[in-house]
Amino acid sequence: LMYHFMQEKRICGTLKNGTLSAQAELSVLDLSVNCLELIEPGTFDRLKKLQLLYLHSNRLETLHKGIFDMPVLAELFIYSNRLKELDSSHFSAGGLTSLTKLSAHINEIGRIEDNIFTGFASLDKLFLL
Repeated sequence: LMYHFMQEKRICGTLKNGTLSAQAELSVLDLSVNCLELIEPGTFDRLKKLQLLYLHSNRLETLHKGIFDMPVLAELFIYSNRLKELDSSHFSAGGLTSLTKLSAHINEIGRIEDNIFTGFASLDKLFLL
């Protein structure tokens, strides 16, 4: 397993597409406890082996469509941000077929789209409150 721990590195603002392009072999990426506000579309596209993604404790307010198109991602931690809504464009079942755990609690979520997690056969731990 290849790990890249960037927690508490004061990474602020926008995580730009291409920033992680040389990290294609990563299985664990920790970007938690920073001040990220936005992740550009395509930023994670080359991380096809990523199994654990830690984005918690940032300042994310929105997620772009298809941002988590990662077929082997098992655990996603997006809690303790400023997310206002969750909809199916963020979590495509075709792109997250291995997801077993989603932690999205401690956000400002006012809307969750109906049937958002339909098709997530592997999901057994979901934290929204």
